[in-house]
Amino acid sequence: QIDTLDLSAAINAPISLKSGKPDLNLAPSDIQIDYSLIGPIFREKSDTIVSAIKEMPISDVKLQLETNGILKLEIDGSEVSINPDAIKIMEEYQTDEGKEVNVLTLPNATILLHL
Repeated sequence: QIDTLDLSAAINAPISLKSGKPDLNLAPSDIQIDYSLIGPIFREKSDTIVSAIKEMPISDVKLQLETNGILKLEIDGSEVSINPDAIKIMEEYQTDEGKEVNVLTLPNATILLHL
């Protein structure tokens, strides 16, 4: 048994130890758009395209990029294709209950910091 009293006092939070591998999922959390790639190609439609991307569910953007290798949008009645290099899907670790956690991986342990 590991004594966690000092650590618990130092971080002013409860500590719980569990053995086994944690049940975690890597879930999409945000989209970063590279304006330097979208602007020169789409010029005056850039703001509309960026807004359309941000309004889409992140999971839909990720699925399209993984399935088609490109993001297709309908803008002003025309289909536009967005290069996947212009979009970065940010991901975060979550527990099976959907709670966000930070993960520290050590050679003999995995530490989860619940946020």
